[in-house]
Amino acid sequence: LAERIERGAIPVEEALPVALQIAEALEAAHDRGIIHRDLKPANIKLSASGQVKVLDFGLAKALEAEPESPAAAGSLTQSPMLTAGGMTGAGMLLGTAAYMSPEQARGDTADRRADIWAFGVVLWEMLTGKMVYPGRTVSDTLAGVLAREPEWTALSASTPRPVRRLLERCLQKEATERLQAIGEARIALRHYLDDPSAGAAEGADGPTTTPGRSQWLRIALGGAALVVAAVAVTWMAKPGPPPPEPLQVEATVAAAGSLTSQYGSAVVLSSDGRLMTYVSGDVAAATAALHLRSTHRFDSERLSGTEGGYNPFFSPDGRWIGFVTPQELKKVAISGGTPLTLCPVNRNRGSTWGPDGTIVFAPNPRSGLMGVAAAGGEPAEVTALDEGEMSHRWPQFLPDGRHVLYTAYASTDRDEGHIKVVDLETGESRTVHRGGTQGRYAASGHLLYWREGTVFAAPFDLGTLEMTALPAPVLEDVMGNSEGGAHFDVAGDGTLVYLEGGIESMAEQQRTLFSVDRSGDLAPVSELKASYTALLRLSPDEMHLAATRFIEGNGDIWLTDLERDIATRLTFDEEVDIFPVWSPDGGTLYFSSRRDGYFQIYRKLADGSSEPEHIYPTEVDQFVNDISPDGLTLIYERDPAQGEGGLWVLPLEEGGEPREFLVTSFDEQFARFSPDGRWVAYESDESGREEIYVRPFPGPGGKWQVSAGGGRGVRWSSDGTRLFFLKGDQLLEAPVEAEGAALQVGRATEVVDLPGIRRQNYDVRASGRFVFVQEAASAGAQAGEGGESGTQNLVRFTFHWFDELRGLLDTGS
Repeated sequence: LAERIERGAIPVEEALPVALQIAEALEAAHDRGIIHRDLKPANIKLSASGQVKVLDFGLAKALEAEPESPAAAGSLTQSPMLTAGGMTGAGMLLGTAAYMSPEQARGDTADRRADIWAFGVVLWEMLTGKMVYPGRTVSDTLAGVLAREPEWTALSASTPRPVRRLLERCLQKEATERLQAIGEARIALRHYLDDPSAGAAEGADGPTTTPGRSQWLRIALGGAALVVAAVAVTWMAKPGPPPPEPLQVEATVAAAGSLTSQYGSAVVLSSDGRLMTYVSGDVAAATAALHLRSTHRFDSERLSGTEGGYNPFFSPDGRWIGFVTPQELKKVAISGGTPLTLCPVNRNRGSTWGPDGTIVFAPNPRSGLMGVAAAGGEPAEVTALDEGEMSHRWPQFLPDGRHVLYTAYASTDRDEGHIKVVDLETGESRTVHRGGTQGRYAASGHLLYWREGTVFAAPFDLGTLEMTALPAPVLEDVMGNSEGGAHFDVAGDGTLVYLEGGIESMAEQQRTLFSVDRSGDLAPVSELKASYTALLRLSPDEMHLAATRFIEGNGDIWLTDLERDIATRLTFDEEVDIFPVWSPDGGTLYFSSRRDGYFQIYRKLADGSSEPEHIYPTEVDQFVNDISPDGLTLIYERDPAQGEGGLWVLPLEEGGEPREFLVTSFDEQFARFSPDGRWVAYESDESGREEIYVRPFPGPGGKWQVSAGGGRGVRWSSDGTRLFFLKGDQLLEAPVEAEGAALQVGRATEVVDLPGIRRQNYDVRASGRFVFVQEAASAGAQAGEGGESGTQNLVRFTFHWFDELRGLLDTGS
C-alpha cells in the first residue's frame, strides 16, 4: 500500500474497499485480544486478486496483558522509529512516528484505540496521497501528532461526508473522544459502499460511482485476511515489487568502556531482529553489565542485576536473556526482575538456548560443551574433547533443535579452529569446516564464520550438514579477540549487527599510565600510550615498569624505562605472555606463557640477555602471582577448570616441587606476599563475591577478611602496615598489624579514586603515590575533554542483509 500511495492519492471508489478490509482485519485481531500497534501502509499488502493482508504484528500486544516494566512498556507501546544519519544533511526519517497515536507519542500505554488512530491516518494517506503530519524530523512529526489538528482542507471537496466524519472520529487526539471500536468503522464503510447515495442524501458531495460499481469492487476484492506474523510473503500471479534494499545504519552507544572488552560477541540480536543486547563496561575489571536496545528506535536501558555479566544470548522467544559472570550461568527477563542462577561456570566461552528449553554452554576455556535446563539444574556433558583438542566454545543451536554448531581448537591459534556440529541425540560430532571460529548459521541458508578479521559464508545444507560451495568473504573489518570471539550477529529477519575493527582485540586499546597521590593529584607517568593489560609491576627500584602489551592479537612482556620514557620488548614468542613479576633484585622477570599449549611458568633476565626458561612443565594452566621477598618461593594459581585449582607455591631452587598453599572449592587468585614474607593476601569468591583475605605463610594458621562488599587487586604498602585494594574505581586501604601468629585488621577507608582503572593494573610506590593504567576515554574526561567518563562505541547495522549476502556469493565478490 505504501508503494501505491507513492503514486498519488487513491480514488475514493478504490480506497474505501481497501479501508474496509483493513478495518475487518483489525477487528479480527481485536476480537482475539490483540492490538497491532504498528499499523502503516508498509505493513498492508495488496495482492493481485485485490485481497488485503495486514502484516507484521511484531509489536502486537495482548489486550489484557499484565502490567509491564517501564523498559518493556517503552519498547512495545511506541511504534518503531529509526533515524539514519549521513543519508541527507539533516538525516532521513525512516520509521513510523507519523502513525503513532498521541498516547503512544507521550509514552502512555496503548490500547485498541491506538490502532483506530493509525487506521484513520492510513485512510487519510490513501485519499490525499500525503501524510497527516509531515515533518523534517521525528520531533517535528511527533509535535504535530501531539499539538496540531490535521489540515482538513487537504481532503478533496468531493470526499463523501460519511467518510470525512469517519476520519474526524478516528483522528481525535483524546482516546476517550475517538471512535471506540474499529467495528464501527467497518459498519460505516460497509453502509456507504452498499448505498453511496445515502451519503449524498445527507448533503455530501458524494462520488459518482453507482451502487452496482461499489458492490462489484467489494466483491472482487474479497474479505480481509489477517496475517499475524513478524514476516509474511505472498506469491502473486504477477511479479511483485522488488525486495527492500539493504539499509546500512550506524549507531553510537555510550558505555562505561569499550564494547569489545569481553570474550564472545558484545552485540547479540533476538531471533526476530527487533532487540539487541550489548555488554557495556570492562569484563576484566568486573564492571561489565548488559543493556537492552531496540534495533528500530535505538533507545536502550541497563538491565538491573547483570553487573559483571557478559557473553549474552537470547531465548528463542526473545523474552529472556542468558548471560554469564566469571562464576555463574544466569538468565534475566527482558521485562526486568532479579536474574536467576542456573549453574556454575568458570570463565565461560559461549552459550546457546534451544527450542526445547536446553541451554548448551562452554563451562570453561579448557573443556567440551555442557547442557543444562533453562530452569536450572545439574549440567550434563554434550561434547568431549577429542585427542589433541584443547577447547570447545561458541555453540549455536541449528533450527532443528537437535544439532549444535561449535568451534573446536587444537591449538591456541584463534584462526585455526574447526567448525563442528554435534548431534544431541547420538552425541556424535563431525567437522563442517577447517579454519576459522564462531560458526553461525543464518536463516538465509548459509554458514558464517570469522577468520582474520573477516566474516566468510557458504551455502549450508541442513539435511546433510554440509557446505554446498566453497566459502567466500562477505564482511570485512569485523572486530574479534584473542579468545576467538567475534563481534557480530545475524537475526532471522536478515538484520546484521557488528563492530568494526578487524583483529584488534579488547587488549589492544591504547591506554595511558598515570600516577596519583592521596589528594587526587593526577599526573602522567609516561607520554607513551600503549595496550597495557593484565598485571603491571614496578621494578624494585621503581625505575622500570613491566606489563603485557598486545599488538595484532599477540601479547608480549614489555619493559618501560620510566625515566627515559622508552619501552623495550622483552619476549618475542607468537603466543601470549602475561603476568610479569620481578625477582627481588630486579634482575629477572617471571611470567606465564601459552607457547607450549598451556599457560606455563617461564623466567628471563630483565636485560634480555637470556632465552626464556621453562621452569616447571605441566599440562595445566599456571598463572604467576608473586615472588617471596627472599626470592626463594614463587606463588601461582592453577586453573580450576583443569583439575585442582587454587594457590600453589613452587620452591625456586633446583629440583623444587610445587605444593598446595590454598586449594578449596572456591576460586582463589592474585596472591601477594607481605614485605616480610610472613603473610599472603589474596582474592577469593567464597562469600559469593570477590573479597580480600590474608593467611600466614607458609601456614597453617587462621584467615582474616580485609574487604567488605567486594574487593580485588590487593597490594601491600612497602612497610607492610597497610593493605590496598580496589572496589570499583575506588582505592581503599586497611591497616594491618601482626601480633605473633595473629593479624589485626582495621576498618578499610577510602584513599582516592582511580578513574577508568582496569583490573589489577596498578601498583604502589614507596613514596605513597599510586601508578595505574587508565582508559583513554576516562583520561580525557578527567582532563575535561568530554565531560563524560563513558565511551561512544560505534555499532553498525545492515537491515535486509540476506539479499546482499546472496548477491556477494553469487558474484564471488
